Amino acid sequence: MGRKHRSNAPAESPFDYYNRNVAIPFLDHISSNLNTQFSVMAVTASSLLGLVPAIICTRDMDIEDALKMYSNDLPSPELVKQEIKHWKLRYEKMPEDKRPASVATAIKECDPMYFPNLRTLLQIACTLPVM
Repeated sequence: MGRKHRSNAPAESPFDYYNRNVAIPFLDHISSNLNTQFSVMAVTASSLLGLVPAIICTRDMDIEDALKMYSNDLPSPELVKQEIKHWKLRYEKMPEDKRPASVATAIKECDPMYFPNLRTLLQIACTLPVM
């Protein structure tokens, strides 16, 4: 009963048969699911992880698209770039092993009085696994 829905491509050997009828269709399925899972919006949102001090001090992350996407959620979007510069300078002076390496740790050290936009962006980044 279940056989009529399976593919049955001819093959010269059991290895070829397995590849054509099981492995390749399975990999195609995984590939299409990964493309769905990691949509452009998810990739853009995940760029906010670049605000974590351990990352921002070692790499240049492009978060322009994320800033555009979340600009309506920010208290004063026009100040984000200055906040990021100040945030980065604050942690560049610190030894690498003392810099926060996760969003959860970074948000604890992000004073909302000095970094209101960064605080909001880090809060958004904390919810990314839920998305």
